Amino acid sequence: MTVSALIILDGIVQGVGLRYAVQRIAKRLKVSGSVENLEDSTVKISCSATRDTIDEFINQLRELNDPINIDNVDVKYSDDVKHSNGFKIIPGDMIKEMMEGFSAGSMYLEKISEKQDTMIEKQDTMIEKQDTMIEKQDRTINEIRNLGSNISNTLNSRFEKIETEIIKIKAKLEMSSS
Repeated sequence: MTVSALIILDGIVQGVGLRYAVQRIAKRLKVSGSVENLEDSTVKISCSATRDTIDEFINQLRELNDPINIDNVDVKYSDDVKHSNGFKIIPGDMIKEMMEGFSAGSMYLEKISEKQDTMIEKQDTMIEKQDTMIEKQDRTINEIRNLGSNISNTLNSRFEKIETEIIKIKAKLEMSSS
């Protein structure tokens, strides 16, 4: 059964792109209605859908994150269905709308910049770890080369001793057969 709800959102809800996020969620859930900024710095959502859908709509609104920060959600349900189709943003004064758009854009650019800084820090850490791995690989390669050289020197020394011993044995055999 379709019901209507009047939802008032309080917190950091204006100038942060909340109305556009609300509209995206509403369209995804097929909630009809509207959203608008109020003079007292709250946001009003007037909507219609099934009670379960509106509850899910509210849950998804609560999950919105920084720079949006919803501190309070006040909901009043009604059986009087007011909205039949679509979900729209009710704009305010054009200058305020432009200021809000610039403000929201600025905040999101700042968030992107912060995330890029975090990514760069993580990449720097990865590069340091890769450099450490390369140093360890270089040391391992040098140790293997030194080991190979030591083995080669040891084998050459033993072969020389064996050759010397064989020469001595041949000489003794030749002396004893003559």
